[in-house]
Amino acid sequence: MASESAHLKLADFGLAKSYRMSSGKLSEYVSTRWYRAPELVLRSTNYNQSVDIFALACIMAEMYLGRPIFPGSTETDQLTRIVTVLGTPTNQEWPEGLQLASQKGIKFPNVGQNLR
Repeated sequence: MASESAHLKLADFGLAKSYRMSSGKLSEYVSTRWYRAPELVLRSTNYNQSVDIFALACIMAEMYLGRPIFPGSTETDQLTRIVTVLGTPTNQEWPEGLQLASQKGIKFPNVGQNLR
């Protein structure tokens, strides 16, 4: 008798597209704000698969806490909530993010890390 183990698989294909398709945009900006990486909240065009890791971490934190970790009501509120937990980025750590925020008139609150 083979033993069975439970597996949890989580997928979101909301913005998926074929690799064979052109790189053209298929839809408007869509993403649940609470799981967006800061660079996506700031609408950066320079990002990679790390935004998916950030979203997964938000989901895992929500499963652990029983509530969303960053339930922002606006994009600015979302960034404030992220910074309040992870700390204020410095120009050395994230120059592009600070530049994007400045262009949008957003100033990150000056807080330290609060990973409790």
